[in-house]
Amino acid sequence: MVFCTERAREAYEEYLFVMLEKYGPDFSEDDHVVWSHVVAKGRTKRVFGIGSSDLNYVVTERPTSYENTRSSIEQQLQENIHNMEVQMEVERKTQEMEEKL
Repeated sequence: MVFCTERAREAYEEYLFVMLEKYGPDFSEDDHVVWSHVVAKGRTKRVFGIGSSDLNYVVTERPTSYENTRSSIEQQLQENIHNMEVQMEVERKTQEMEEKL
């Protein structure tokens, strides 16, 4: 892959690393929150590739304030539950394999 700048290459590599850590190798959708954290480095005014726009609005067509609504919180809880279920399943399979040895 060819990048137009060293900064772009570094941003891509860090984003990919965080996405793999968070979602594993089979992730199929980008995560604008991860992109924001990786590229903005804590800054909130400008994000590489977005400028000074509200990143959340650019990606989801909802203003940042929407993130704090009840439905957003419920969605986050559902994602957390799913992630915990996946983790429990992995641990269960690991334990079964250890018992077979």
